[in-house]
Amino acid sequence: MEIWPIDFDKTLQEITEWHNQWKIERFGSDSLSPERYYNDDGRYLHGVREGESLNAEKADSDMVLELLVRIKNINDKLNGKGISKHLQWREREQLKGERETLYKAFLDKVQAETEQAVSQPQQNAILDLFPKDLLNDSAKRILLNAANDGAIDVIGDKLKFQGSNALLAYMLGIAFCGDTKQYDVFLQGYKVKRGSTFFPDTLLSDLFGVKNLGQSRLQLNSVPKGYEKVEKWLV
Repeated sequence: MEIWPIDFDKTLQEITEWHNQWKIERFGSDSLSPERYYNDDGRYLHGVREGESLNAEKADSDMVLELLVRIKNINDKLNGKGISKHLQWREREQLKGERETLYKAFLDKVQAETEQAVSQPQQNAILDLFPKDLLNDSAKRILLNAANDGAIDVIGDKLKFQGSNALLAYMLGIAFCGDTKQYDVFLQGYKVKRGSTFFPDTLLSDLFGVKNLGQSRLQLNSVPKGYEKVEKWLV
């Protein structure tokens, strides 16, 4: 099922509906029934059912819902909903940091473990195409997660990206230059904030078979369509 990006804008009703669907997919349809977790005599619920697995299941379910609500509350504050004052820069950064922590915990719980789309030798083949001094931890994580997600294919000594050139430039800017996205209150959307690290244009353009990736990166003002995927690969 769809995993919302970190800056989702959803109502409590939408969060409840998503959570219920996630519970059904993860634990089965009877997970929506209180009787699964509590003893009852047909009229009243008397106490928690015994069993470590059921208690762990209930705790995970409650945690996912709590994380979504807490992230929603932060997003509402960052977007100016329900508050009477503008947030100062320091307040916004503190909220973003807290949101990052909550979102990582959310992803750890809801993303089912799946079989890797590429084998270990294939992963090594991808990383071996890059100079070792160029590969930082973020770059390795993004490239391998994108490959496991089917977005990067190895073709001989080249890489093929399954997406737009704009999204590729955005991904590589984050991976190698520390680019980030920044919310613009006037535009009511995210702008690309470029990092200061040098972008290896010639190497990356040749490796991915795309001309002028560096120029494509510099032309990005707002985040490209599909930017949520890159955020998922970064975690």
